[in-house]
Amino acid sequence: MAATDKRGVDVIMDTIGGTAFEDHIKSLAVKGRLVNLARLGGASTALVDINLLWLNRLKLIGARFRTRREQERLDCIQACARDLLPFFREGKLRLPIDRTFPMDAIADAYAYIASSQHMGKIVLVAD
Repeated sequence: MAATDKRGVDVIMDTIGGTAFEDHIKSLAVKGRLVNLARLGGASTALVDINLLWLNRLKLIGARFRTRREQERLDCIQACARDLLPFFREGKLRLPIDRTFPMDAIADAYAYIASSQHMGKIVLVAD
């Protein structure tokens, strides 16, 4: 909340799920949206303060791509490219990179992923 001067964020794209869900709800601005894309945190349940949902008029959205038809997936990819790429180009959005590994250290990269210590993307760098 300090990064937004206690205002909160408008959108959270959550891939962690249950273990971070409550903190994500608390981090949303009024009329904020939480989009859950995965449950990489392992937990499939979370406690939610329903008062926060009502008072702040929050939206919780679950999205799963595996069960969508091919055209639906294509439409989503095109919409994301149209709506998000300009923000990446302008530096307003970024993908957090946790660590990079040289290609010949792929086993180390995999071990790091398996340890669940990363908070961002792991990138393999080709020489």
